[in-house]
Amino acid sequence: MSECSFKYHPLSIGIAILCGLLPTTLYAVDIQESTNSPIVELPEIKVTAQAVLNVEKQNQLEMFNKPYLKQLISKEKIQQEGLSDVKEAIRDIPSVSITETGAFGKNVKIRGLSGQRVINIVDGVKIANQGLDHSGAGEINMVDIQNVDTIEVVKGSPAVIYDPGASGGVIMVKTQRVPLTSGFSASQKLTFDEGYDKKSSTTSLDGGIENFGAKITYTNESSNDYRVRGEADKKYAITKSNALNEVNGSLSAKDLGYDAESLSVKLSGEFAKDSRIDVDYDEWIGTDIASAHGNTLQDATVMLLQRKERESTSLTYHKEKLGIFDNFSLTYNQQSLLERAKEDGYTETLDSNTLSAQWFLTRQHLQATFGVEAIWDKAETAVYSEQDYYAGFANLEYHFGRWTGFAGLRANYWSTRQKLLSGTNADVAAQLIGISGITPEKSSAEPTWAIGAQYHLNDKQNISANISRTFRSPDLFERYTFNSFTGGGLDLQPEQGHHAEVAWKYLDDIWALHASVFYSDFDQYIWTKTQRKIIDRDGLEYCIQMGQCNISTGDFNNRESDFFSDSVKYYNAHQVNNWGMEFSAQYLVEAHDFGVSASFNKINANDPYVQAAAQPINLNSHYKYTFTEIPLQPWIKGKLQTVFDEPHVVQKGGFEPYTIASIFAGINYQYINLSTGIRNLGNTTYRAPYSGLNGLERTYFINAEFKWDSR
Repeated sequence: MSECSFKYHPLSIGIAILCGLLPTTLYAVDIQESTNSPIVELPEIKVTAQAVLNVEKQNQLEMFNKPYLKQLISKEKIQQEGLSDVKEAIRDIPSVSITETGAFGKNVKIRGLSGQRVINIVDGVKIANQGLDHSGAGEINMVDIQNVDTIEVVKGSPAVIYDPGASGGVIMVKTQRVPLTSGFSASQKLTFDEGYDKKSSTTSLDGGIENFGAKITYTNESSNDYRVRGEADKKYAITKSNALNEVNGSLSAKDLGYDAESLSVKLSGEFAKDSRIDVDYDEWIGTDIASAHGNTLQDATVMLLQRKERESTSLTYHKEKLGIFDNFSLTYNQQSLLERAKEDGYTETLDSNTLSAQWFLTRQHLQATFGVEAIWDKAETAVYSEQDYYAGFANLEYHFGRWTGFAGLRANYWSTRQKLLSGTNADVAAQLIGISGITPEKSSAEPTWAIGAQYHLNDKQNISANISRTFRSPDLFERYTFNSFTGGGLDLQPEQGHHAEVAWKYLDDIWALHASVFYSDFDQYIWTKTQRKIIDRDGLEYCIQMGQCNISTGDFNNRESDFFSDSVKYYNAHQVNNWGMEFSAQYLVEAHDFGVSASFNKINANDPYVQAAAQPINLNSHYKYTFTEIPLQPWIKGKLQTVFDEPHVVQKGGFEPYTIASIFAGINYQYINLSTGIRNLGNTTYRAPYSGLNGLERTYFINAEFKWDSR
């Protein structure tokens, strides 16, 4: 991967590709990720109130007819409301919670479950990670939202079809196709977000000749800060961390911002009668990424990552009919990830190769999905480790009368090994067995499954129930890492879980409602705990004698790093269960969009470290009005969020319930799309549950997109 920024202006790159490569390129493959109907070619839809309404209604109908819960964010909504990234786009979905660590870092929980329990998939390929960036299942915000067509969130049992350990859910991103029709289009988007002092620019070009097409998108963004309520505390945390960084030889942070740029190139074409090939290349480069880690801003440590990269290349073959099967696709993907804390420091890398195939069978009452998958990961961090993963899966949905039943089965096999890095002292490594690079190979094989049924009470209501089993082998970071984190080694056992859910849904011409209760029971739950050693006992005793330190309250006069050495270790917690409820209601007609949702979850365990994953009641509501009779289609939208302290939030510094209100507006008309908004109208000081950072103060954003299409 490149060690420098992109050297050429996106317009020159686009012209070169469109003019030079276009005649020999091939048409994009659409990897169908749903377990439903075959792919249907749809005409280009302009972003109007009616278009957004039609897409939303289609999403509601699809969700209603599934015996589990799924929700979808459309390209039309992303464009109309100027959503800034994938995680921001799913923030309002019930049981989804987002907490920030800085302008770039955002942690996702679904039903209180995070890390590898939430899987991120882009065009049928899982984002490689192996815990490299501590985000668990891969950083989905390395995907440029300007290329996104849909974002689908699947919660609960069916998630096991996509991954054996996805007990929280799956976030599936489907990127936009290259247009097949002859012609040329261009767009330019400019944004400014005061909350992150972020400026971004996206240039997109696409063109097609007969059955061939190409598309290129380039985005550059620069964020100078994260404007939390409590500026003095933020500056103190940065100053304190920089003093420690100087001792450790780490880089010093100036703010909580970042710089990034991304490039996406799609070449695609159709040949024969029903075959297509898609070639995709994506690169994302981030620099000077600052984030705050800690229970509160006052005691947080601000970490600076000098460089972070993701490079992905995919080749996909798609055939509409293959014998009795529909929509056969074969994909090979190669991903490379890189992280470096400082310019001359050691670099962590991950190389991942994926080979997968998927095909569908559709009969009068039966819809079936079949697939195989192989992933080969090689990670070089403080140690060198590898993991091979092989899987085969099938999912069946059968409709009979008022009933719909589904059953899914996934066979899984993992093999993990380590090797000594070049120059490693084998005698010293032998004393560190389990983390050093001489750990014996570890393998496991377990099936995962899901079954469920839906019963239609009438044309407008149904009830459903499903159960599933998950099995998650530790990733390479959890098993082998050390430094500030300590891997669990061979003693770390795979995480197993059994899950159940009961749901009710209602849908008519204007209302869509759903309510559900879910429960999960885990054994060998993989979690972390802090191990603390006293490094200056005399100094600590003197601080206590002087009355400046209090062990019972955890107040050490802001000198904890002088007295203690902390490390985080992965371990297994036992008999952990998670339960909760969620509800949503939406009233949707052409001019009016009103919605309200509520969700919570509670994790029960004897282990105090695990209990901190519970999420209190989160109540969200919105109202959007579109002036459909005016040519510019102006719209205005208000949002209100209230977070309670029930179930009780246990965190350092305590927790205060809060309510925040925001307002948004925009216009959409042919070649122009403008949106703006003000968050936190009351300028409320608040802190999301289990977040070390306060929320954004009252800030505004503005997006402007200009489009031209010869078609």
